[in-house]
Amino acid sequence: MPMKNLSFSLGYNYQLATTRSRYATAVFVGCFSESMGEQIASVYDDVDYDSKAQVLYLTSTYQPTDKLTLTADLTATRTRAEADVPAFGNNIYYQNFVDVAIYGETQTVPYTQTIMMSYLDYSGSDDYSKLDYNTLDLALGAKYSINDALAVSINGLYRWADDDTAYLGDDYDGKLFIVNTSLTYRF
Repeated sequence: MPMKNLSFSLGYNYQLATTRSRYATAVFVGCFSESMGEQIASVYDDVDYDSKAQVLYLTSTYQPTDKLTLTADLTATRTRAEADVPAFGNNIYYQNFVDVAIYGETQTVPYTQTIMMSYLDYSGSDDYSKLDYNTLDLALGAKYSINDALAVSINGLYRWADDDTAYLGDDYDGKLFIVNTSLTYRF
């Protein structure tokens, strides 16, 4: 038999997303690549960023009297995300022809240039995009209606956060407590 003054709500949310971004970097030719060479082009790679979030929540509302309403919310969130490693390819070798003067006579000789791509190795860059985050939220609230126009409320939130993959050397594990109060007047 359902009770008129008590309600529960249970829900689950699953989100899966892929975002594609175009990465670009300069290409240099010459001695020691970018330090003594010159930029001749840019190379590009499309990189996917995959993210997955799951949220499980339970909400309850209880109204023991006409003037008092109590609420409770419990929410668990799990989030994972990661970008692919950009791949700009291997070194490129191409043959060019240069006019040179040998013993006063101009000749065209083959000249091989190397476009160094090895400095474009982004292995491990995906580590900077990893997200492995869990949170648990507990919120409690009470609202007391003094009359039809005036009500007072108090709410509290506790959040526990666990960051399993440190980003740039630091993780964001911790706890958060928030308490707020309000006075509502309806015109």
